[in-house]
Amino acid sequence: MSILYGLLGISFLVFVHELGHFLFAKWSGVQVDAFAVGFGPAIVKFRFGETVYRLNWIPLGGYVQMAGEFGEDGSTSENPRLFYNRPIYARIAVIVAGVLFNVIAAVLMLSVAYIGYGQQAGPGQPANQIVINKVLDGSPAAKSGLHNGDHVVSINGQPITSYDMFTNILQSSQSVQLGVERTNQHLQISVTPQGQGNQKKIGVEITAIQQAPFFENIKQAMKQTWGMIVMIVSGLKQMITGHVSMADVAGPVKIIQITGQASQAGFPNLLFFLSLLSVNLAVLNILPLPALDGGRLVVLLIEMIRGGKRLRMEVEAMINTIGFAVLILLMILVTIKDVGSVLR
Repeated sequence: MSILYGLLGISFLVFVHELGHFLFAKWSGVQVDAFAVGFGPAIVKFRFGETVYRLNWIPLGGYVQMAGEFGEDGSTSENPRLFYNRPIYARIAVIVAGVLFNVIAAVLMLSVAYIGYGQQAGPGQPANQIVINKVLDGSPAAKSGLHNGDHVVSINGQPITSYDMFTNILQSSQSVQLGVERTNQHLQISVTPQGQGNQKKIGVEITAIQQAPFFENIKQAMKQTWGMIVMIVSGLKQMITGHVSMADVAGPVKIIQITGQASQAGFPNLLFFLSLLSVNLAVLNILPLPALDGGRLVVLLIEMIRGGKRLRMEVEAMINTIGFAVLILLMILVTIKDVGSVLR
C-alpha cells in the first residue's frame, strides 16, 4: 500500500507541473495536441476540443504536446498557433509555468498542513498544544487512560505555552493534571510521572504544536517553501564542489519508497514531504541543462538577446536529444543504485 501512495504522490506532482505548462499554453494561444500524465500505453484517453487527454500506465512523468514546439511543423510555417510563432514572452511563460506551479503547490500543501494540524515547534519555541503520538504499553500514561492522538492543552491548570513549559512542570511535579482534547471531548486526566528529576517520564512520544491564525500559517508556508529552495540550491552547490556524495542522491525508486513511508507517518508528514519533493522538482527543472525547462529557457533568452533571431531548429533539437539521452542514462544509473539499496 505504501508503494501505491508513493506512486500517487509522484504522479500528483508531475500532474501539477504539466498542468502549469498546459494552462499557460492555452492562455498564450498555443495549440495543445496532447496532455498526458505518465508514459507508455494509455489507461484512459479521450479528446476534448483540439486536445487529447491521456492517463498512461507508467506514472513517473508526463508531458504537454504543443504544436510546433520543436519545429516539427516546419520552422517556416506561418500558423500563428504554433509554439515557435508565439511572442517570446508567451513562450517563456509557458516554459517556466511548470516550475511556478510546483512552487505554488508546495505553499498550498504546507498551508493546508499548518491550518489543519498546526506548526511543529521544538525546544525554546512557543507551542499551545502537545500532541501525543504514541502511548507506551504499561506506562503511567497508558494506566491513566491517555490515548494516541490526544491533544494536551493545559497542565496543572496552566495553558500550554511551549514544549519546555510542559516538560519542566512534568519533571518538577509528583503528579500532573492534564487538560486533554479528544474528538470533541475535553477531559481532565491525572498522571503520576516515574523517575527522578529531569528523568521523570510518563511514557509518551510527543510533538509540540503551535496553532496560528489563518494568514500567519500561509506566511509561514511561504517562508518554509523559500527555506526549502535555499536548502536544495545549497545542496546542489555542495554536490558540484564534492562536499556531498552522489551516493546520497535518491532516484525514482527511493523517492517512491520514502513517500510511502511518509504517508504511513500521518497526513501532515505526507504533505510536508510532498511539498519538499515539489520544490525539488521545481529547482531541478529550472537548472540550465538541455532537455530541462531551464535549458529551454536559456535558448529563449539567447533568442531574446539576439533580437528575436532563433537558433536553427536542427541545433536546438540536437541539444535537447543529447541532454535527454544523458538524463535517461543518469536515471537508469540512479535507479540501479536505488534498487540495490532497497534489496539490501
